Amino acid sequence: MLPHRSVLHLFCSFLFSGTQGPVLLSGETVLTAERRSNTFPLPSPSTNTFRVIMLGDSTVGKSSLLKRYTEGAFLDSINQTVGVDFYVQFVELEPGLRIKLQFWDTAGQERFRSVTRSYYRNSAGAVLMFDLTNRASFESIKEWHREVTDTVKPFHVVFVLVGHKSDLVPQRQVERKEAEKLASSLGAKYIETSAKSNSNVDDAFQLAISAGCDLVTTQDTEMP
Repeated sequence: MLPHRSVLHLFCSFLFSGTQGPVLLSGETVLTAERRSNTFPLPSPSTNTFRVIMLGDSTVGKSSLLKRYTEGAFLDSINQTVGVDFYVQFVELEPGLRIKLQFWDTAGQERFRSVTRSYYRNSAGAVLMFDLTNRASFESIKEWHREVTDTVKPFHVVFVLVGHKSDLVPQRQVERKEAEKLASSLGAKYIETSAKSNSNVDDAFQLAISAGCDLVTTQDTEMP
């Protein structure tokens, strides 16, 4: 078995190699997929795990976006996350060598913060998510970013900023230029998505995985 960091480097090369751009995690590439709810305590370390954590206020649509990405489904009504949910996909890099992609869906309510903070470490990438129709959720992003960076010090997590519910154009309260300015100040990339219309869903997670790969391949970071 390759050393842990070598496996992650191979994974990143696998995803972003070739002339056709990033390889989407679908079709024959994915061996299995599963969803687990409210899993405590923290998972034990795995040698081939690559984690992306979802962060943002309650009701911004984190669960809906993950469900659309991992299951290809959208529900008009979905139960709020209690504690932490996670979705898993296994990707085969070569015969006998797999990597586990974990997407952690955290509750946005303040009362769950003590639980969700425990999951910040050992994540390669973080999706900071707000609702384009909810100004308050956008204004909370800086606090989410600060909380994560303070928690993981001296290690690093890379961020992607996602403005969700882009299909609700008339109700929009945050303009793209303002969101892009915030993303730039946080050193993050920005993208707008809609789980309902399936707009930019795959692209958002590819950005998160790509950002995590950049971190893994260019500097030492605390990985599981």
